[in-house]
Amino acid sequence: MLKNRIEETARLTPGAEMFLQDLKMRNKKLALASSTIFRFVSLMLSHFKLETLFDVILTAESIKKGKPDPEIYLKALEQIKLPAANCLVFEDSDAGIKAASAAKIICIKVYHYDNGFSK
Repeated sequence: MLKNRIEETARLTPGAEMFLQDLKMRNKKLALASSTIFRFVSLMLSHFKLETLFDVILTAESIKKGKPDPEIYLKALEQIKLPAANCLVFEDSDAGIKAASAAKIICIKVYHYDNGFSK
């Protein structure tokens, strides 16, 4: 159902694509650690043409314990071969913020508003 209505339901935070592309051009490693299932994440990345930007993509199927457990972030750190002190997480959920904090990664809260814009 989502695939058929993606144009009217999915929005990308303004500036997100440019920000990710800039990080990639600066040779920064990018990991996506989502509590969502891979099929949904893949659909979104493909729709917004972002799939090639990430070095690591972890989803609900990649872990045994979901957020707020830090497992997904610890696994991402392991796969991108960086210490937590060299990383930054952008999170939109309280459970995700707790998970990032438990993994000792600095976290920036992303707020969503009904008009589709975030700050």
